[in-house]
Amino acid sequence: MKRPRGFGRVYRRPNRPDGHWYVYWYAKGDHHESVAKALGKPHDQVTERDAERLLDLRLKQKLKGEVVSVRRHRLTVAQLLDAYRAHLDVKGIKNAKDADAVVRAVKTWAGGLSVTSLTREKLTALAQDLLRREYVVKGARRPYSRGTVKVRLGTLHAAMAYGHDELGLPPPPRFPALKVDNARTGFFDLDEFRMIAGQLPDPADDLAFFGYLTGWRVSECRQLAWDRVDLPHASLRLDESKTGGRVRPIVEGALLGLLRKRWRLRAIGCPFVFHRAGRPVSDTWFGTAWRKACATAGLAGRRFHDFRRTAYNDFVSHAGVDLVTSMELTGHKSLSVARRYNVVEEKRMRRALEAVARFREAQGLSEYPDNSRADGPKAGPISQ
Repeated sequence: MKRPRGFGRVYRRPNRPDGHWYVYWYAKGDHHESVAKALGKPHDQVTERDAERLLDLRLKQKLKGEVVSVRRHRLTVAQLLDAYRAHLDVKGIKNAKDADAVVRAVKTWAGGLSVTSLTREKLTALAQDLLRREYVVKGARRPYSRGTVKVRLGTLHAAMAYGHDELGLPPPPRFPALKVDNARTGFFDLDEFRMIAGQLPDPADDLAFFGYLTGWRVSECRQLAWDRVDLPHASLRLDESKTGGRVRPIVEGALLGLLRKRWRLRAIGCPFVFHRAGRPVSDTWFGTAWRKACATAGLAGRRFHDFRRTAYNDFVSHAGVDLVTSMELTGHKSLSVARRYNVVEEKRMRRALEAVARFREAQGLSEYPDNSRADGPKAGPISQ
C-alpha cells in the first residue's frame, strides 16, 4: 500500500528470504522493527497485511506520545525493577529493607518477562499461578497468601507507572484486583498486657508500656528521642512516621510517670528515650524479646501492633472520644483504615441505640402501638 511521505513504510530486506517483513517510522529518531519479533510469529507466517497493521499501531502510538523503541520493547521486568529501586533511593524511602525483599520476590516471579508483553490477561494468569504455588519455610510447605500476591502486583504496577512517566514505556494495563480480608482483630486487656510486660527485659517492658498507652507503632516508640519530648509543656512531637507528623499532649498519669522514669535513666550521648546502656533498641532485639515474652505468658502470636487497636478502642468505646480526635492521637489518616481498628464497634453502637431507646421511652413510646381492632375488618390476601 502506498503511504504518504512521512507516514512510514513496510519493506523487506533484499538479503532476507521471503516473509521477513519490517516496518519503519520516525519518532525522535529512526525506528526499524521486525514484524515477526513484534508479533511473536514465525517469519514465514508474517504477511504484508501484518506489517501494515503493526505500522498503523506504531503511528497511533506516536500520535498519543506512547511510542516505544525496540530497545524499550526488550526491557525486562527485572531491568525495570532495578531502575525503579534506584528511583526510590533518590526519592527517599522509609523502609529500604522491605522494599528490597519485595523487589527480589517480584524478580523471581516475573523478572524475565518483557515489560511491554504484560497485558491484563497475562497478569491475571501470573497471579492465579502464584496463588496455586507453595513455598517452603522452616521445612513446611505453605501456599502464597492473597495479601502476598497483592503486594507483588502493587510493586509491579508502581514500577510500570514509573516506567511510563520516566522511561517512555506504554501506560500500565489494568491490573487484576485482589480482594484481601486479612485485617487483624486482636487487642489487649490490661491483664494480658501485664502478663507479657512481666516477662520483658529492661527497657523492652517500658517501651511496651509506652506503646500500650499511646497506640504508636513499634518503630515510632523505638526511635522516640528526647528532643521530641517537651516535659515542661507536657507534649510529644512525632515529625516522621508512616502517616506524617503529629503532636500528642501528655496528661498527668501513667504516661507522664513513665517519661519521668526514663528521664532519670537517660544515658550520656544517647538521644533515645528507650535505650540499652546507651545503645538504640534494635528491631531484631526487641522482636526476639517480645516473641519470647508472649510465648512464656501463654499468649504466643500476639503482636505489638495490637496496641493500636487497644488504644483506639479505649479512646472511642470506653472514654467516648470522638472519631477525629482518636484518629489524630493514634495517627490514622482515613476513617476507613481507623474503622478496621475499632473491633468492638458493636458495643458503641449498642450504647447509642440504648440511649435513643431511653429518649423515645421518655416521650411515651415504650412499645409497639397496636392499633388493630379485634372486631374490625380483617385484611385479605394481597392480590397478584
